[in-house]
Amino acid sequence: MGLIRSCERSATVVASQATELLQINEKMVKRLQWLYPRTAHRFFFNLMKVLCDRLENATRVFLDQRITDRLTGLHNSDFFMQVLKREVALSNSIKEKDPISLVIISVDDLARITLQNGYETSDIILRKIATLLEENLRERDHLCRFNANQFACALPGTSLKDALILCKRIQTHLEDQPFQSGSNTLYIRVNFGASATSQDGAVDVYRLIDAAFRSLDQNRGHENCDGIV
Repeated sequence: MGLIRSCERSATVVASQATELLQINEKMVKRLQWLYPRTAHRFFFNLMKVLCDRLENATRVFLDQRITDRLTGLHNSDFFMQVLKREVALSNSIKEKDPISLVIISVDDLARITLQNGYETSDIILRKIATLLEENLRERDHLCRFNANQFACALPGTSLKDALILCKRIQTHLEDQPFQSGSNTLYIRVNFGASATSQDGAVDVYRLIDAAFRSLDQNRGHENCDGIV
């Protein structure tokens, strides 16, 4: 693709088949350049602009599909892991470390709700939970749908004590929230687990995650865990 010097952007178009590329009549273009050079310049400039706009839009859509959970609109677990690793690495590089807390929120009775009321109802509940969680978090916090019935929150600059206070508030808020399924009003049961980094050494992301899930098991009455790694 030709590059116009006065055009602010350029683009490379990749196609699997030659027929997918834009076909331009070469004789028409040469005649246009010879008879109307200014018009030819505007033609190519506008063509490049249209192609760049379309390519940028396609790239944005593709990236959104790769990092976003389609049901809730939240980031997916793959992207969340990248963000969490970055936050932990940043914390490890700072001498005076601020704690990072990780919270796992589990809707433990979602399978029962789905069995009794169908997938449409459980999808509505998950989307509503995502909205409620976003409303209770700060802009600097990171939220994702971690798996089918669990959400994860990374809370930079938040101690374990403050994270547990937040968990209790969110748990109460979600369990008091009525969800409609036709003429029925449903309530959900939520459990949570939390872990946090300590200030006396580097932290491994996977240890942080393991500690959060052990804390989740503890709150279900399975084992004990202090949540600090």
